[in-house]
Amino acid sequence: MNILTDLVKALLRYQGRDWQSFDPIILRKAGMPGVEPDACFYIQNYQAILGKRRLDLSQDPPPDLALEIDLTSITDINDYSGFQLGEVHILRE
Repeated sequence: MNILTDLVKALLRYQGRDWQSFDPIILRKAGMPGVEPDACFYIQNYQAILGKRRLDLSQDPPPDLALEIDLTSITDINDYSGFQLGEVHILRE
């Protein structure tokens, strides 16, 4: 785990929110290259994916939040544009 993921989880707990997280995960959609954020959170749509080990973004809703921590590579925010995520946060060190 990294500190950013831990911080998001702590904030969600503090707010009394339910969520489901995946870390890491590869998001794929037909006709698009996949992206691999370090963590994804389902907050508003967590009930739609409860118990699932694999996501199918042609049927399942996209994550509400994706976190990307770039230590060795540079992520382009445009890589995420076709996935219709609620929010994407990229931390560069």
